[in-house]
Amino acid sequence: MNDPLLSFLGIAKKSGNIVFGMDPVKKDLLKYKIKLILITSDISKNSLKEIQNASSNRVKIIQIDSTKDEINSAAGKYSAIIGILDKNFAKKISALTGDTVNPETELKPKKSTRRNNLEECGL
Repeated sequence: MNDPLLSFLGIAKKSGNIVFGMDPVKKDLLKYKIKLILITSDISKNSLKEIQNASSNRVKIIQIDSTKDEINSAAGKYSAIIGILDKNFAKKISALTGDTVNPETELKPKKSTRRNNLEECGL
């Protein structure tokens, strides 16, 4: 395993700052814990569409060149969707992939009020 990204994912897994799979990532997205989402090169179209809808542009999604098998050998989990929970890990991974992402500027949940809900509905 000479790929620095795969090595770093193994370290992130040991630290507990990473979640694998559609359901855990979606669950943590709803709690605003996810700072970055990685998807493998062999992700299915349906899974890609589902995770894009779930993130709704709140979190950067980066497609990596690795496959599910390579992720399995590096981190011990067979998954096409990986959620990064720590902002420092997200910064390092984005630097390793060549993308620029700033976890500090992520969207926060809006305070829900009746007026905001009515405005969003067009009333």
